[in-house]
Amino acid sequence: MTGHSAYNSFSTRHVGTSVRPLSPSLCLASESFLLILLVALLYKLTALGFLCMLALSAIGLLGPINRKSIQSPLALLGFGYVIISTVTALRVDLGDGMVRSVQCALILMASISITNYFIHAPQQRTEWTLKIVFAISGLIFAHLIFYHVRLGDFSGWKRLADTKASISLVVIFTFMFKNRLANGRMGTFFFYFVLGILALLVFLSGERKAYLLLAACFFLSNISPLLKGASLAAVLPALLIISQSEGYLANQVNSILQSDGPELALSELQQINNLTDYSDLVRKFVNANAWQLFLDQPILGVGSTGYQAWAKETYGLVGDNGGLSMNVHGEIYRIPAEAGILGIAITFFMIWSAVFELIRFFKLRTDLEGSFRRAPAYFLVFLFIYAATEALDTTLLLMIATFCSLMSVLPSRRPGTTRMTVKSSAL
Repeated sequence: MTGHSAYNSFSTRHVGTSVRPLSPSLCLASESFLLILLVALLYKLTALGFLCMLALSAIGLLGPINRKSIQSPLALLGFGYVIISTVTALRVDLGDGMVRSVQCALILMASISITNYFIHAPQQRTEWTLKIVFAISGLIFAHLIFYHVRLGDFSGWKRLADTKASISLVVIFTFMFKNRLANGRMGTFFFYFVLGILALLVFLSGERKAYLLLAACFFLSNISPLLKGASLAAVLPALLIISQSEGYLANQVNSILQSDGPELALSELQQINNLTDYSDLVRKFVNANAWQLFLDQPILGVGSTGYQAWAKETYGLVGDNGGLSMNVHGEIYRIPAEAGILGIAITFFMIWSAVFELIRFFKLRTDLEGSFRRAPAYFLVFLFIYAATEALDTTLLLMIATFCSLMSVLPSRRPGTTRMTVKSSAL
């Protein structure tokens, strides 16, 4: 496989028909707003993010739409997940519910637009878009590092507008571009040099989600099993030795195995100053409250934003109580509380369908190179980790909707045995 054909734009087509290409002007508009949206989401620039999603929604209406990207069971489940996580806020508060409903519409339309960009845009354009996404993620990660170096604060790399999601994106794209990085003049050595630097930075960041993602991508990658085993044999003893020492490195190693902190009573939490800076300490308290709300209303839950509304009514505003009304972190706790058994069912079937489509895709024999063939698995792991540990936000919902829509149009069987075939090897 050549370096030029080392990509796949997730493009598929119906046998016997041609994919209507996206016009150059719509391609440029999609790429521009997609990249700006990436920056807005990572830096938590809410207004800019909504403007970009509005623009992508309009572009999506002007361009061709692949029906499978919106009508397949997986796509519908992903859209359903977004709906129960936003629109049901109408049950809690009419004004907030209307805002969440607009958010829902923009997320769904933007995700469809992004999916159909990768289906209908020319190979060369999608290739460069992915490269620029990789570069932007790397630049934001570098900004995060220099920001904390300037502050002299290394307790956790999340002070810069909580842009730590950029770390995980760099991890994913490094493994996605493995073959490309290894095809340069320096050969495979360059990829392992980049990976070594990245692993060191991830380790120093103290970002446990990035630790898990790095380990998962490494073992899911097309790196040789022998090298994987040798790396494991070398890293584990080194981490064990470091953990027995003192200082910053030892703290980072020990943080890998740390839980969310001890389970503290309400009276104990009220005695902690600046509790919002120690969210790990309050998460168990919040999660226990969320579980109780599920037991009180198990069928439909309390509605999107319902836990936050209940917490504010019970404990007051976040600024007044020092963080006791912090929102639920982790969809495993939020979905039962706010969407009930219905939400649990939608989530279960969405995950099952995504894994099923992923397995069928891996069974397909294509000319995709190993590192990009594994890209959907990398992103699925990232979604699992992000959803299990972070509070719900626009970024998570957009990623879920887009991932489900994209997985719906991936080829899953060999040409000639189904209506879906690979259009090109351009990712």
